[in-house]
Amino acid sequence: MSVGSVLMAWVQRREGDHRMKNNDQHLERLSAYLDGELPSDERAELERDLLQDPALQRELALARGARSVVRGRTTALRTQIPVDLERSIRMQLGHEVERATAPAPLSWWSVLVNAIRRPMVAIPTGIAAAALLVMFMTDRSPRVDLYEASYANFSKIVKGEIALVKETSDTTALREFFAAEGVEYEVFFPEIAAELKGGVVSDHEGAHYAHLVYGAGEHLVYIFEVDEESIERNIVAMRSDVAEDIEESRWHWEERSGVGTMFVWESNNIVCSAVSDLRTQDLSALFTLEKL
Repeated sequence: MSVGSVLMAWVQRREGDHRMKNNDQHLERLSAYLDGELPSDERAELERDLLQDPALQRELALARGARSVVRGRTTALRTQIPVDLERSIRMQLGHEVERATAPAPLSWWSVLVNAIRRPMVAIPTGIAAAALLVMFMTDRSPRVDLYEASYANFSKIVKGEIALVKETSDTTALREFFAAEGVEYEVFFPEIAAELKGGVVSDHEGAHYAHLVYGAGEHLVYIFEVDEESIERNIVAMRSDVAEDIEESRWHWEERSGVGTMFVWESNNIVCSAVSDLRTQDLSALFTLEKL
């Protein structure tokens, strides 16, 4: 091997070590931000960077997802997540769902579209869908479990058991629909790179809640919205780890094998719980996070 080749290999190795060191420092900074341990000036600087850098927004979302996975897999873990472990989990998040189960013969999106396109059954199916939502919320407990209900309702949409009562991409028309159906709070429509398909309303103990469905190619994004007052009155239950994530860092991200990604946040006193068959990094890329 020539002297030039040896020198080049040494330079490349040093550059790789430098990049790894910088990446570790970057992850430590994000972890400190999520833990609320960044000094106020560094926190303000990072938040300014987040507003201008979509890639950094996705990095933060992935870091939060990694923390959620660790928290969910061992209740005994009470120490800060090591940077190398967090980085390893982030690398695995993208593969976890794919390993879980083989896809169904029909795409999830085609099931929903077929249900929507049958006018003679769309309305009865929609009524049945609302009933299914009510049954889920009343059979298990006197309160709505936002976490479990979000996953369960998404599964029903995927299976075609819930259809859209109001099929439209017009947010004004949907606001009028939700208000007419008894939803008393201002429904939040996030900025998302997906097509709004419509919504449905569920009823629990006289409280009415809005549910939105978006399409992103062959994928679905389902959003369950509840007002903060319903949580305070214990009509709706929210898991403590989810509430903690929202309080500390605005968002909760997690992946569930065989399902996809859950994303929970609060906007204008409305708690929004989104579930999609997309992976964490792909779902986070759809949202304009700084406007949530």
